[in-house]
Amino acid sequence: MIIGREKEEETFLDEAGRVYRALADPMRLRILRMLAGSEELGCAAIAGTLGFARATLSHHTRILAEAGLIDVRREGRYRYYRLRRERLERYAPALLGPAGQEEDTRGAE
Repeated sequence: MIIGREKEEETFLDEAGRVYRALADPMRLRILRMLAGSEELGCAAIAGTLGFARATLSHHTRILAEAGLIDVRREGRYRYYRLRRERLERYAPALLGPAGQEEDTRGAE
């Protein structure tokens, strides 16, 4: 069925476009790398570690969630984020580097 394949490819390309737009921002990449090293992280932990205002974090996590790259769990006033590894592995596996940690090259010779 050619029509079925065309529709499937169109869906894949639309989905890929959303994912790659979300990955185009260095702040969002930092959030994903941080989440890759943990099972789940709260808003305050991410904002504090990365030095983001909570409003900035909220903006970026909304885009990541809409792209299907993270899941958001609400508990009262708090939000907790979890990386959807299978989705990131499909579109950008290199971002899941060693232990999902930012590489630290300070002091390396």
